[in-house]
Amino acid sequence: MQERPTLRGVLVAAVGSRSADNARAFAGKWGIEHAHGSYDELVADPDADIVYVVTPHNFHAANATAALENGKHVLVEKAFTVNAAEARAVFQLGRSKGLLVMEAMWTRFLPHGPNSSTQNITDDSPSSGRTSPSVIAYRCSTRAFLAA
Repeated sequence: MQERPTLRGVLVAAVGSRSADNARAFAGKWGIEHAHGSYDELVADPDADIVYVVTPHNFHAANATAALENGKHVLVEKAFTVNAAEARAVFQLGRSKGLLVMEAMWTRFLPHGPNSSTQNITDDSPSSGRTSPSVIAYRCSTRAFLAA
């Protein structure tokens, strides 16, 4: 098992995948406490504060909306959504719920940015031939989240 990824009070708390087996394997490899076989289970996880959406682009709006509806802050991988109307709807929902919504292209704000110990968790990309979950959830203190 790899060392459990952390960064200044931010902890990878859960992973979600369309496959429970893939989620469990990824969680086991990285020492992540919760593995979910669906994105709905992941966004309902009470230990998750922030959801990082890295599904295919055409699912970004639906996955971000589900996370926001469950009270989670959301970072969405680029491209944020497939069109401007979806993007406006996601941002409007986040604003109405008082939650952060952001395109995850600014690595300074990501818990696994280039200078963190969790960078290697994203090395399990489909292009590397390895399978990884498509949504990762983080648990953090408000202080750590705002300090990023």
